[in-house]
Amino acid sequence: GNVTFSNLSVGLYFISSADDTFSPFIVSAPTLSNGSWNYNLKLCPKINTDNPENMSKKFKILKEWNDSPKNRPDSICVDIYKDGKLFESVKLTAEKNWLYEWSTDEEHKWVAVERDVPSGYTVTIEQNKNTFIITNTANSQSHNPYTGFTSDYRILFIILTISGAVLLALGFLKVWRKNE
Repeated sequence: GNVTFSNLSVGLYFISSADDTFSPFIVSAPTLSNGSWNYNLKLCPKINTDNPENMSKKFKILKEWNDSPKNRPDSICVDIYKDGKLFESVKLTAEKNWLYEWSTDEEHKWVAVERDVPSGYTVTIEQNKNTFIITNTANSQSHNPYTGFTSDYRILFIILTISGAVLLALGFLKVWRKNE
């Protein structure tokens, strides 16, 4: 939340929270910033991680695509499981930046699963702390990029080997004639 104080006297102030949500700190009003006095302070207290029952945990699901945007579906559905039971089904879309967030004050085991993976895609799900990253990768027909060369590579290898041997022989011949 936000707290605003006005008409404070110049001095030092001890700031703390009644429910121990953030660590207490001392601030000077005003503060000296770039050679001038600043009377409008914006403070960002350190959240107290020693008292976990006062903190809600935020979770998020982030959808990533490894494909061409023109082939993507308009939306996907993700099932969220809490302690092994279906908690909620959510719809992720480009309009919502392929993102969903929720908070809880209790400890639970959370799992996110994409329902009905689009045809032509392979899905991977990884959890990084409280973030579930669901990545859909388009299945490609060929894993080798098209280079324009359609012949057998062995023929190309033979031609390059012979060409290299001829160039080496010409180089030695030139050096040999120069030394005569």
